[in-house]
Amino acid sequence: EKRRTELEKEQEKLRLKKVKRKEDKQKWDDRHWSEKDHDEMTERDWRIFREDYNITLKGGKIPNPIRSWKEASFHNDIMEIINKVGYKSPTPIQRQAIPIGLQNRDIIGVAETGSGKTLAFLIPLLTWIQSLPKTERMEDADQGPYAIILAPTRELAQQIEEETN
Repeated sequence: EKRRTELEKEQEKLRLKKVKRKEDKQKWDDRHWSEKDHDEMTERDWRIFREDYNITLKGGKIPNPIRSWKEASFHNDIMEIINKVGYKSPTPIQRQAIPIGLQNRDIIGVAETGSGKTLAFLIPLLTWIQSLPKTERMEDADQGPYAIILAPTRELAQQIEEETN
């Protein structure tokens, strides 16, 4: 039986540490992002999520998209509107634009007609309006609009008005 020297014992400890570190690096969760809770999502999961929904981004410190209306945790009034209108799940533009809008950041969103761009900017706007203090005096109610929405054409302005009513 060969006895190991102190140096050999130390080298073996270092080798085992390296092996353990390598194994820890390789450990990942193979579950699909849809099977995970929001808190369990990794950067890799968010990247795959964006690829699945064909969401491309430019810029820094961009918040993660919303996966479902339920996870978004909007005010009850806003959730009622979403349910009443019949939206089952957010569209790709809504998934990414709403969290950016909720941070009061600028966004240039490009998506096809009928993809929900209007709702993507209205939800952050309505969330902000909901957070404002209620006006209790009648003379305060006439102090001006909470927001102005500009549209390049009359038809688009009418469409936005129709959607918001």
